[in-house]
Amino acid sequence: MPIYLIFDRVLGLKLIEKYMGVPRHRRTKSKQGHRRSHLALKKKSLTGCSKCGAKVLPHVICVSCGFYKGKQVIDMVARAAKKKAKSSKR
Repeated sequence: MPIYLIFDRVLGLKLIEKYMGVPRHRRTKSKQGHRRSHLALKKKSLTGCSKCGAKVLPHVICVSCGFYKGKQVIDMVARAAKKKAKSSKR
């Protein structure tokens, strides 16, 4: 049990033992279900890449071609060459 030192205007300093909070009422299955109603998994909405047609999450760079909004953001050929060079060093 943790003991806390608390300052009181009237009594000055005093020691208080602090206990954990205990629920006063049982939470029913209905209330529990209402609380958990937003925990269900949502279906991901995938869109097609404008360049290669691969399935991509919205507002995310395409991992297969490196394009985003019709512009090339990542050079996938150079990235693949770098990865191959790195693996050949091992």
